[in-house]
Amino acid sequence: MSGNRELTSLPESLYRISTLEEVDCNNCDKLTFPPRALCKKGVKAVKKYYDDLKLDKASNQRLIPVTVIGKSRAGKTSLVKSLQKNERVLTKRSPVTGRLDQATKVFKVCEAEVDDTSKLVFADFGGQSIYHFAYLLTFKE
Repeated sequence: MSGNRELTSLPESLYRISTLEEVDCNNCDKLTFPPRALCKKGVKAVKKYYDDLKLDKASNQRLIPVTVIGKSRAGKTSLVKSLQKNERVLTKRSPVTGRLDQATKVFKVCEAEVDDTSKLVFADFGGQSIYHFAYLLTFKE
């Protein structure tokens, strides 16, 4: 890569190559990511930089709690699954028995990425009245 004056960034995947020993970024004047000065310190330094970025990103991510409460068969679990997958998902039920095949029993906690800095954390509660006590116990001070 040495002498590539148009190169602005190097992908993290490059530094995940286990056999990579050296990356020469001399005269890559537009290189900004990872910083050129860091590239000169070697592959180990850049790998550590990417690992530190991941840790920093994880520790700075906002967790947004969302509690989903409602009557049985209202579509709470379908809503949560749809938000997680960013597409419409319907909870499957047995047409013969009408049983809650994939519906939530008591409650389930799951997550959905909003963006690089935020994540929704869902507490999806079962809608049957017998599960209402679980909600009260979970969120009581």
